[in-house]
Order: sequence, then structure tokens, then C-alpha cells
Amino acid sequence: MSLDVFLTRWSGGAEVPLDPAAVRAVVEPLAAERDPEHLFVRVETRDGSVDVYGYGDPCDSLMLDLDGEDDVRRFALDLARAAGAVLALADAPVAVPDEALLADLPDGLRDGAVVVRSVDDLTEFLRS
Repeated sequence: MSLDVFLTRWSGGAEVPLDPAAVRAVVEPLAAERDPEHLFVRVETRDGSVDVYGYGDPCDSLMLDLDGEDDVRRFALDLARAAGAVLALADAPVAVPDEALLADLPDGLRDGAVVVRSVDDLTEFLRS
């Protein structure tokens, strides 16, 4: 079963673009299929795949379609860490890979935000 997760970056309460170089550093080693015209790349891990939408330069935000287990979630967490990004599900609190990122969130997102330091933490967040 796949799950959509959104990656966005915040600074001083405002949404800002992701750093394309930081995103590429995590995505490119695992890229298996791409469609640059549609800003799409598929990442393959040992236990699944991640469809990445919005992959380009500039890179305002990304949508990840996760389909797999621990390695897929590890990829999502590594990507969020590298990009200094927030992980969000539709109609749910957000998760940050580093507590320091909480200060940059707008008040509405900061309330209820969780810190995900490990794959287990991310798995629990995704089940919410």
C-alpha cells in the first residue's frame, strides 16, 4: 500500500524552496526512472520504491509516494534531514527530523508537530 508524504521547508514561519543540491545528493544515487518534463523521478530501495514528484530546479516542495518498508522510510527521513524539510500527511500534524526546525514553523503547524529521529519514529508518525 502506498502513502503520500509531502516535504516542505520553512524559515521564519514562511514556506521557502528546498535546496536542489541537497535533494539531488539523496535522490540521485537511488534514481531508477525519471521524467524531467513532468518533474518526476522513481527511487528504488531494497524493499520498495518512492515516486518523487516536483523533482527539479527550482524545487519548491516534493510529494513522495512511499511504497515499501524500512528502507523506503529511511530514504524519506534522510531526504527530509538533508533538505531541512518537514514531513506532512494530508490533514495531520507535521513531523520534523530535527527539533531545531520547529522554531521555523508557523504557529499553526508547530502545534502538534512531532520530532522523528528514527525510522521507527517515522513509522509511528505515518500510522497516525
